[in-house]
Amino acid sequence: MTVSISQPDTVSSLLRELGMSHACVEKTRVALGTWLTSHEPGRPLRLSLLENGYGPLLQDFDSKHPRQDVDA
Repeated sequence: MTVSISQPDTVSSLLRELGMSHACVEKTRVALGTWLTSHEPGRPLRLSLLENGYGPLLQDFDSKHPRQDVDA
């Protein structure tokens, strides 16, 4: 499995890169969760995760990787 160096902007493009575009929901959740253990999603991908029902994965990521507010 080869993932490009640039980060995908959408869940569907990430799943294609992971070879999981036609996998069942449970397998896609596992693949996305695994990807999130070693990558920080950019704003476009975060929005896509939320819009496509993967908010709980993103919340889990955020709880393990607290972000420091730039404006604070």
